[in-house]
Amino acid sequence: MKNFLLYFMKILVLVYVVMFHANVSAKANIYPDTLGNGDLIIVTGHMGAATYAVKSSVAVEEYNPPYYKISIDIITYSFSEDYYRKTGTYVGGPYKLHLKQRMTFFYNYESKDVHYYDEKRNTWKYWDIRVNHSNAEGWPLIPNTAEVAFVSAYNMRFFGDEKYYSPILKQHLQIINGRIYDLLGV
Repeated sequence: MKNFLLYFMKILVLVYVVMFHANVSAKANIYPDTLGNGDLIIVTGHMGAATYAVKSSVAVEEYNPPYYKISIDIITYSFSEDYYRKTGTYVGGPYKLHLKQRMTFFYNYESKDVHYYDEKRNTWKYWDIRVNHSNAEGWPLIPNTAEVAFVSAYNMRFFGDEKYYSPILKQHLQIINGRIYDLLGV
């Protein structure tokens, strides 16, 4: 019984990781990729809401290569569930502003480390790209938003083709889905 439960838990975690690792690409078909004439780039979408990074709001707060500090606005919109039930997509449907906030990231370009400022706790938090994260922990919001901010500031990729190892899937996965780079034109 113990082996069955362990096997079952591994399957559940595998399904969870696969579903949420590709969150942007999986949701790209049901949420608009961009809003605001391309100024807002989707960074995550889940359960009728999608969050967009506002490219034009990027601000370089510290430039000291290989260290960078960049902030960017993110906006979360709620989409119409009625429209989704009728069409199977949120694209083209009505949406309304749910939340607007500012995120700040500290980057080390050489080590590919990122920290983000947690306003609720008034502290900097390290985003470990080498471990699996859940949606509730900030996957894919934090790495995708950090990447949009960096690309918007410098027109070059931060994570690029960097991968992390998933011990659950027993394989390396790309940190940033290529769709983000397509939307940013890099």
